[in-house]
Amino acid sequence: MSKNYIFLSLSLGTFFGWILSFPFNGPVLESFIISEGYNYSLGLIFIFFHALGFLLASTILKEKYWKTYMFLALGICMAVNISLFFLSENLWPAGMVLVGTASTLYVMGWAYPYINLIERGQRIRFMALSMIISNVIFVFFNLMSSYLNSQILLLVVLFPLLASLGVTCYLEEDFTPLAAEEASKIPGGLMFILGLFIFGMYINGGFMYSVVFPSFAQLEFFLYVKYLPYIIVLLILWHWGNKLPVNLMAYMGASMMGLAFISFALLYGTGEGFIITNILLESSFVFLDIFTWTVLGTVAFIYGGSFKFFGYGLFANVFAISVGNMMGNHLIYLGENYHMITALFAASAIFLTFLVLPWLGKHMERDFLREDSKALQPEMPSPLNQKKLEETSTNMIEFPQEDLLTAREKEVVELVLKGYTNKIIAQKLFISENTLKVHLRNIYKKIGVGHKRELMSMVLKK
Repeated sequence: MSKNYIFLSLSLGTFFGWILSFPFNGPVLESFIISEGYNYSLGLIFIFFHALGFLLASTILKEKYWKTYMFLALGICMAVNISLFFLSENLWPAGMVLVGTASTLYVMGWAYPYINLIERGQRIRFMALSMIISNVIFVFFNLMSSYLNSQILLLVVLFPLLASLGVTCYLEEDFTPLAAEEASKIPGGLMFILGLFIFGMYINGGFMYSVVFPSFAQLEFFLYVKYLPYIIVLLILWHWGNKLPVNLMAYMGASMMGLAFISFALLYGTGEGFIITNILLESSFVFLDIFTWTVLGTVAFIYGGSFKFFGYGLFANVFAISVGNMMGNHLIYLGENYHMITALFAASAIFLTFLVLPWLGKHMERDFLREDSKALQPEMPSPLNQKKLEETSTNMIEFPQEDLLTAREKEVVELVLKGYTNKIIAQKLFISENTLKVHLRNIYKKIGVGHKRELMSMVLKK
């Protein structure tokens, strides 16, 4: 693994570890609320403004300042974290508003190197590793919340932020962007359906936090095992994830979530019910989390406009959790059968979301394969034309724009004209396929063609 790979994974993992442990209804926040007797829904305030921040960031942020956004976010989050020692109760909500909005800057800034440095084939394992790091931190603070007072927890939770700051300093700024330079044509249909799927699934995340977990909180072993399935499934995906198709993640996540709420409705209040529900629910969110981050990275890579895709996608994600949280807070007061009513709401969201899964899978497969096979892979010419191409490419063909090509780009053109696939060209030149894609894009722009078919046609006409 490269240094950038490790630093990028550590930077997100430590920052998310802080978010999960503190402002995102984390154990540090809960401990402080209980000890100080606060009546505000501070976690919900954070989640709402975290979602709003993603929506705003998708329209106003500039990609070239990505690292500046990360440092700015870290500075604000650390300042607020420290100031909470001294702020009165009435000012804590304002602190959550500020942290919720500022933390989106870090995630959005981080998304830019993630899209451009992590290849599609590595993204599942990469995100699994990042989430393992964040959840290990989260579990640590869950355990420590039983032994440390709220003031000490609030101090110790600064360390993940400091670690994230240290790692962020080592992220390289000078790299060649592999994604499309601009969002040439944002696929509105894909964005809408993907956002609808994310919203429909993650509204159940709000039910999990506000209804499911509180229902089992009285069990003695609840604190120690509730997040164990999540980490175990992440470890499995970290080891074997790249062998699984991304679309399968969505189907597995949706199916396991449906089974989880069925078990919650039927086995509510029992230890066995908690174990089954928790395993299914936590496992489903592993698949959905990996799917969401992997797909957002891939579509942003293909179409460009990384901040737009991540902003809209993560807005749907976090806003759905806030809506589910607010709904769950009302459902839990509907009487003894609230668990059945919650399961019905969850099932309705899941069934409606299943309606868009086939379309989403078809759209993704069409766009992703078209990008790989049509835009990148050469269209194989007929045997007669192949012979002409081989004869022509023996000596580099003279384009009017030949002087604009670098030596490496000329090598790429020569291998393209010989009919080699992208994979073979990358192997012959000892470069990655993503780097080859950058060369091809530059070549097409300089020569004035749109894809390899036009390049070959130009040769055959000469």
